[in-house]
Amino acid sequence: ETIGFSTDSANSMLSECRFGRTVQLGVQCSDNAGLEYIDMCHDIRSDINGNSAVTQYNHNKGNEVTIDCSDSDSECYVHVKGCSTFPKLKPFEFVVSCPNDDNFDENVQRFQSNGDNIPETLRHLNAFITKNANRQQTKKYESAGCTTYENTILSVSSGWSHFRIDDRTKNNDDTSYNTGTVDGTDVNGTGVRVYILDTGIQANHPEFIDRVIAGRNFVDGKNDTITADNNGHGTHVAGTVGGITYGVAKGANLVPVKVLDDNGEGALSDILSGIEYVTGQVEKNPDIPAVV
Repeated sequence: ETIGFSTDSANSMLSECRFGRTVQLGVQCSDNAGLEYIDMCHDIRSDINGNSAVTQYNHNKGNEVTIDCSDSDSECYVHVKGCSTFPKLKPFEFVVSCPNDDNFDENVQRFQSNGDNIPETLRHLNAFITKNANRQQTKKYESAGCTTYENTILSVSSGWSHFRIDDRTKNNDDTSYNTGTVDGTDVNGTGVRVYILDTGIQANHPEFIDRVIAGRNFVDGKNDTITADNNGHGTHVAGTVGGITYGVAKGANLVPVKVLDDNGEGALSDILSGIEYVTGQVEKNPDIPAVV
């Protein structure tokens, strides 16, 4: 949950702590689990990233609360991780998109020279990842014409309507898949690279017969070649695309781009890193047809 209140109100509440008083902040979760009360004077408190305007509290029930008052011209924001409906995200990490910035590289260098933690730049997307950031920094990016997104955790969902791929209209009576032809010859995807952005691929699966080629792993900010699938969803998607028995393109080469972990979850930044990688690969190999 995220709520807002004025910086003056926050300072007023915290000033009461000096007189030995108890100041409680009540937060109602949207799942109707009841009010959670945070004692702003006595719960375990720590400043985030050395900034006293961004404070994290650990409630006696184990709930984690962060109060961000770094933007003195606006409201304080309260993030309550104890609510069961709290969105999963990488705390204090943002994806910053600057699609219309003609001076993108120069602006990123300027932000870095000011001490901003920008470990990764996605130049094909005109975006970058920033860590240990607060609302004051995001306001700076927005003033430069960029848009900031909290680095949320996304997850896979299942869909099994394989037979719908070749039907423009829904027809549950026709469960077959009909491959296309060009000049009377079946088209099976031979020579095409299909980049599977998912949980990885089980490369030794008999459905693929040595058609899985080396890809990359970007889970949790990594950048390596360990793309084994310990979840199964990526291999399922690869089978739908290029499995020798039921695949749509039985001759296509499959490239695992691992952006989701063993639980089928991945940060927005990791997924964008995968897209950046694919874009770079297509640029390096312009003569190889590619599908994502």
